[in-house]
Amino acid sequence: MYRIALNVAISYLRRSRWQETIDLQFEDVEDRGASPEAHLESRAVFDAIQNLDPVSRAVLLLYLDDLSHSEIGDVLGITPNNVAVKVSRIKQRLRNELTSKEDSPNGTR
Repeated sequence: MYRIALNVAISYLRRSRWQETIDLQFEDVEDRGASPEAHLESRAVFDAIQNLDPVSRAVLLLYLDDLSHSEIGDVLGITPNNVAVKVSRIKQRLRNELTSKEDSPNGTR
């Protein structure tokens, strides 16, 4: 029970620090004089990632941290082949979501 509570607390702290880091990075983009379009595109990517289910988000974040499929599988308790399929599907989902936002009249472009 102690180990579960510890892991939950660590996960919460990582998430909150990660969120603060992302928010600071968005502020830096604005401060550096980046175009408003660049800021909106960055925010759209972040929002699309936030809309993923927790397992997909974990797979994507571990993938973005340059972990191999077998390392991601070890962390999440799934096979490397399952990781590869999930990564491919996540990329396609994000691509579709971001493309549909660009094409919509209320999109970022």
